[in-house]
Amino acid sequence: TLDQNFNVNMTTKVDVNDAQLAYDIYNCEYSDFTIATMQKFLKADVNGDKTINTSDAAAVVSEIVKNK
Repeated sequence: TLDQNFNVNMTTKVDVNDAQLAYDIYNCEYSDFTIATMQKFLKADVNGDKTINTSDAAAVVSEIVKNK
Protein backbone atom coordinates (compact mmCIF):
# COMPACT_ATOMS: atom_id res chain seq x y z
CA THR A 1 0.00 0.00 0.00
CA LEU A 2 1.26 3.46 -0.89
CA ASP A 3 0.51 6.33 1.47
CA GLN A 4 -0.28 9.30 -0.76
CA ASN A 5 0.45 12.30 1.46
CA PHE A 6 1.98 14.84 -0.98
CA ASN A 7 5.46 14.02 0.40
CA VAL A 8 6.95 12.94 -2.92
CA ASN A 9 10.59 13.06 -1.81
CA MET A 10 9.76 11.25 1.45
CA THR A 11 11.36 13.75 3.84
CA THR A 12 9.95 14.96 7.14
CA LYS A 13 7.69 17.65 5.62
CA VAL A 14 5.76 18.59 2.51
CA ASP A 15 7.40 21.56 0.82
CA VAL A 16 8.18 23.05 -2.57
CA ASN A 17 10.83 20.38 -3.15
CA ASP A 18 8.04 17.79 -3.41
CA ALA A 19 6.35 19.84 -6.15
CA GLN A 20 9.69 20.26 -7.91
CA LEU A 21 10.37 16.53 -7.82
CA ALA A 22 6.93 15.74 -9.28
CA TYR A 23 7.55 18.32 -12.01
CA ASP A 24 11.03 16.97 -12.74
CA ILE A 25 9.70 13.42 -13.02
CA TYR A 26 7.00 14.69 -15.40
CA ASN A 27 9.72 16.37 -17.51
CA CYS A 28 11.75 13.13 -17.69
CA GLU A 29 14.64 14.49 -15.63
CA TYR A 30 14.90 11.00 -14.14
CA SER A 31 14.91 8.25 -16.74
CA ASP A 32 15.28 5.33 -14.37
CA PHE A 33 15.08 4.35 -10.72
CA THR A 34 18.75 4.98 -9.83
CA ILE A 35 18.32 8.58 -8.69
CA ALA A 36 14.59 8.77 -8.03
CA THR A 37 13.31 5.49 -6.63
CA MET A 38 10.25 3.66 -7.91
CA GLN A 39 8.42 4.68 -4.74
CA LYS A 40 9.10 8.36 -5.51
CA PHE A 41 7.79 7.88 -9.05
CA LEU A 42 4.62 6.34 -7.59
CA LYS A 43 4.27 9.06 -4.94
CA ALA A 44 4.64 11.74 -7.64
CA ASP A 45 1.13 10.81 -8.85
CA VAL A 46 -0.39 12.71 -5.92
CA ASN A 47 -3.85 13.06 -7.46
CA GLY A 48 -4.10 9.34 -8.23
CA ASP A 49 -4.99 9.56 -11.91
CA LYS A 50 -2.20 7.13 -12.84
CA THR A 51 -0.23 9.75 -14.79
CA ILE A 52 2.38 12.21 -13.66
CA ASN A 53 1.84 15.69 -15.05
CA THR A 54 1.76 19.34 -14.00
CA SER A 55 -1.49 18.73 -12.12
CA ASP A 56 0.44 16.67 -9.59
CA ALA A 57 2.96 19.45 -8.96
CA ALA A 58 0.09 21.95 -8.68
CA ALA A 59 -1.69 19.69 -6.19
CA VAL A 60 1.40 19.65 -3.97
CA VAL A 61 1.61 23.46 -4.08
CA SER A 62 -2.10 23.71 -3.26
CA GLU A 63 -1.60 21.42 -0.27
CA ILE A 64 1.28 23.58 0.97
CA VAL A 65 -0.77 26.79 0.62
CA LYS A 66 -3.80 25.19 2.26
CA ASN A 67 -1.77 24.22 5.32
CA LYS A 68 -0.16 27.65 5.80
